[in-house]
Amino acid sequence: MASINFSFEGVTYKVQCSKEEKMETICKKFAIKIEKDINILYFIYNGSIINLSLNLTFEQQANSMDKERNIMDILVDKTEENGLSCPKCGERIYLELSLEKELIDNLVSPITKIKDILVGLKIQIDGIINNKSIENNVNYINSQLKNINIIINNAISETKAIEKQINKFENLSQNDIQFKILKMNENNINIIEGILDINLEEINNGITLFNREKKDGLDVYLNDVKINLTKEKNKWKIRQGFKNGENKFKIIFNDKLTSLYRFFEDCSTLKSVDLTNLNTSNVNELGWMFNGCKKLKKIKGLNGLSTSNVINMRGFFQQCSELESIDLSNIDTSNVIDISYMFNKCSKLQIINGMNCFNTKNVLFMDKMFQACNKLECIDLLNFDTSKVCNMEGLFYGCTSLKEIKGLNKLNTSYALKMKNMFAECESLELIDVTEFDTSNVWEIERMFFGCKKLKEIKGLNKLNTSKVINMKGLFQECGELESLDLSTFNTSNVIDMSYMFSFCVKLKEIKGIDKFDTIKVTNMESMFKCCKELKSLDLKKFNTSEVLNMELMFGGCHSLKEIKGINNFKTNNVTNLRQMFQECNLLESLDLSNFDTSKVTDMIAMFYKCKSLKNLNLLKFSLPPESTSEMFSFIDKKECNLITNNKNLDNLFKNSYN
Repeated sequence: MASINFSFEGVTYKVQCSKEEKMETICKKFAIKIEKDINILYFIYNGSIINLSLNLTFEQQANSMDKERNIMDILVDKTEENGLSCPKCGERIYLELSLEKELIDNLVSPITKIKDILVGLKIQIDGIINNKSIENNVNYINSQLKNINIIINNAISETKAIEKQINKFENLSQNDIQFKILKMNENNINIIEGILDINLEEINNGITLFNREKKDGLDVYLNDVKINLTKEKNKWKIRQGFKNGENKFKIIFNDKLTSLYRFFEDCSTLKSVDLTNLNTSNVNELGWMFNGCKKLKKIKGLNGLSTSNVINMRGFFQQCSELESIDLSNIDTSNVIDISYMFNKCSKLQIINGMNCFNTKNVLFMDKMFQACNKLECIDLLNFDTSKVCNMEGLFYGCTSLKEIKGLNKLNTSYALKMKNMFAECESLELIDVTEFDTSNVWEIERMFFGCKKLKEIKGLNKLNTSKVINMKGLFQECGELESLDLSTFNTSNVIDMSYMFSFCVKLKEIKGIDKFDTIKVTNMESMFKCCKELKSLDLKKFNTSEVLNMELMFGGCHSLKEIKGINNFKTNNVTNLRQMFQECNLLESLDLSNFDTSKVTDMIAMFYKCKSLKNLNLLKFSLPPESTSEMFSFIDKKECNLITNNKNLDNLFKNSYN
């Protein structure tokens, strides 16, 4: 592990690099661990900072202000001194700040200093803050940063949260709400109109319109009469003016529209929205815009939105579970950096028009984009540029009807770091082509193909570069139609978890390359081959199990397994769990476990349960735990099986167990 230490104004900083190679290597991951609980995590692409998260935690307010300025200065002034290229004007940075205490006052100077290299900014504030101070400084920063949206979440004052969210409705769970958003011709006046069919008896505490500190610039009309709002704990409510039957509701706001962040979030009774005339030319934030609109069936005018300045579409349609089709054919995504969770849990979505026109050249985050889109049968990624995408986790997770992914074999994955659950539970896919996948930077492939129940072939699997992978848990779990796997080129030298890796691959007959696995760092092998019912032989002679803690059900349910080569060389000095390790290995005739050190084992329940064909069982060095040995030898033919042991308690347990 290479590292660089440097000091700035009395504080020591340490940069740790993943290898002792060139600092400018594409997509290196740097972690700067700083005293006073300051943590910075960011990625370097071609020598330029692309994504950065900055978390500051301090004991004393005064110190925190000084250190905050120091951090921002380091981003601008100190990176070149330490071998990292400082971003030039035009390079893209999406900056997320999570701040405690009153740090907002000190953001103005440093942020404006780096404004030319910022493409996106999100601020989350936790702690006791001064609302006026925040408002003044945020307004100033917004004036300095063009097309930059500042969002304040979870900002705590004497009265709970400050959130720029509109249309948070209460007590309307059984009523239909239909909104129409219009753009007036003069003064940039935006209008939201709606018809509320509500029963007055259902209104107990009035209707919450939005969570906001002030209502400046907002005029509210109910049945064409301007009304006053009642403010209660930062929530503005209507308490008067309702009538039985239909109620016409309208909000007019005069502030120039720059963000639709969480605009309709959790409008759970909203069925349709008309965005035909909404002016979004200055909008840069669409994150979570329709999140939780569970009854929304129609979005008119979506295709006409101006999105050329938008950088965030994260969770755009998440949990719009009644949407069946979306037209995005004219949506401009050229500046978008985040499309993660975009269609997540759109469980009835069948058609996405315009996917073939998506410009994703600047996208960094694509994780869980189509997760749980249960009705999608085909996804067209032919024109997707994924050359900057660093996160593909759960991209197609739970797309149970998906039969085809066009362009999958052409995806550029050279920057990808995470592919966990990427195809998990794609129950209808029969072929996955990863021939052109560059996984040289990927470190997470846990459950990548989990639950692909009809999958018969993974093309290009033997070409995957797994040299940086640390987690292979459940990688092929429940791939019930796979009969053969070629893992001959797999590099497992950094893997620490192989649990459930082949679990329930019930038709798997061959695992090429398993005899070359480097398992020196593996700590978990639980259920690794569980219920591989067709496997007849395993060559594990090169398995180094010196770090393994858990071997529960490792071979459990391998009904056809006759031979485990190398089992006699297993090092079990750190193992604590051997429960059901060989359970129902019906055809195993011999097991030489004479080198097993069980001094740390606390559980041996049903370890050899129903090993009905065992004739030779060498447990020479076995010691029993005080408890947890029930059914250890149950349903073994004691007359046919020769047990070798020096432990009288073990011998008695064997003889007295069920045949």
